[in-house]
Amino acid sequence: TTETAMAQTTSSQLSPEQFAAAQEELEQVFPLLQQETAGKAELGVRTLSESSCLRAEIREQQEQTRWEGILRGAPADAAGAGAAVDALVAALQKQGWTVDREANSPDEENGTVREVILHHGGIYATVTYSRSDVEPEHTVEVLAVTGCTDHPHDHQMLRSPLDPQYGTSSQYDPAGA
Repeated sequence: TTETAMAQTTSSQLSPEQFAAAQEELEQVFPLLQQETAGKAELGVRTLSESSCLRAEIREQQEQTRWEGILRGAPADAAGAGAAVDALVAALQKQGWTVDREANSPDEENGTVREVILHHGGIYATVTYSRSDVEPEHTVEVLAVTGCTDHPHDHQMLRSPLDPQYGTSSQYDPAGA
């Protein structure tokens, strides 16, 4: 499940160099994935930023973070969703990603129909097709996360320029950085 992939990433620390490389990898691969699914499912970037790995009550959220990215779209039908998942997995494999696990539940009416978990260079991605009885009926999503990485106290969390919230700031990430 997605939780399994997320749990795997929390146990694998990345060096500062690997952490920066993961950001670059995600910034390169997200537009490629959007291009590969054009006409099948128009995937939009929901987030591409650092997120804290620490519990909410810990004030120094910036001291342990991971990169997290979400692409999501609503294909018109099951055929479009299946084609989008196939295109996403093929594009990731072409970029050197390895499939760890795939699960299919084609009869699922309200939940995950297909899920593919991949990894590459300290990043785990879960490609999911879900079906629902509410709009949108079909959803395709890519969730990509890195392992959690420790940072110095003065670390500033970053948002990618691809993130819809880029340019907004909080106490943990400066505007536009």
